[in-house]
Amino acid sequence: MATSFPKSLFCAEHEVLRQVLREERKRRGLTQDEVAAGCGWPQSVIAKIEQGERRIDVVEFVWLANAMGVTPETLFRKIMRQLRLTKANKETGRPQERSRTGQVDVC
Repeated sequence: MATSFPKSLFCAEHEVLRQVLREERKRRGLTQDEVAAGCGWPQSVIAKIEQGERRIDVVEFVWLANAMGVTPETLFRKIMRQLRLTKANKETGRPQERSRTGQVDVC
């Protein structure tokens, strides 16, 4: 019998990815339009990524990091740090933030 995995668009890890991307953009004082222009995309793509309506692949992740003026490695470290915190909170019973769908699945 095949194992069923949750869609990564709705898992806690994807929520962390979206949160870090959004926070980094805002921390750098960039608008969605500015980041989108740096990637050669319309603003709606950034909005969909940040709202959890669109996934990104590793190449797009690199483009996003570069458009925000941060190295992909630095951005990835921030994501991994937040994932470790999320996992630690889950293990200690601290409340988890829920995605807009109310799901906190693990990929």
